[in-house]
Amino acid sequence: MSTEQIFANLNPESKYFEWQQQEHPFPVSLVPDSDGYHWSGGIGGKYRTTDLDFFTKEGDQFKEMHLCNLGSIQQLTVTKNSIVSFVGDDSHSSYWGKVIEHTNELLKAAKREHKKQLTRELKEREEDFDC
Repeated sequence: MSTEQIFANLNPESKYFEWQQQEHPFPVSLVPDSDGYHWSGGIGGKYRTTDLDFFTKEGDQFKEMHLCNLGSIQQLTVTKNSIVSFVGDDSHSSYWGKVIEHTNELLKAAKREHKKQLTRELKEREEDFDC
């Protein structure tokens, strides 16, 4: 398995953006942290995933990299399972209960839409075949 260096820069929505954004993405590494600051590197030293935009480097060019594609049912399922596993015994708190509830709703809606899309595509193929 190849391990490429991951780079990051501050997301414009981050509260750290104004004073910590750098001209070029900086190297980061994943270091699990109980406070949620899982990314080590850059001026601030530690960041949350939501504070950063991620990149890979090909030659001299940085290419943006998305850690999670919420348009993918598989990744939505992994995200939901990660949340449930991370929360553990705290899953009955009102905050985490709502997060899990919303994640379940999002996953159900995505599955419904995916099924509708597959049905539309099948119908279009049948209509093309009939022509």
